[in-house]
Amino acid sequence: MFAKAKETFGSIDILVHSIGFAPSEDWAAASVMSARGFKLALDISAYSLIPMAKHARRLCPTAAA
Repeated sequence: MFAKAKETFGSIDILVHSIGFAPSEDWAAASVMSARGFKLALDISAYSLIPMAKHARRLCPTAAA
């Protein structure tokens, strides 16, 4: 995705991170979500921002070095 953005636009000004996931069996209610389901949802939905920001920073001319 970032390679295509660089090829198409040269740089980017903003990154929108809206990745979210949880196993379907854990969607019923947060009060019954399994620990495994929660850890997976947290990893995919929140931790994924870190590598996304790392890649986006390379294409954002206003990012701090």
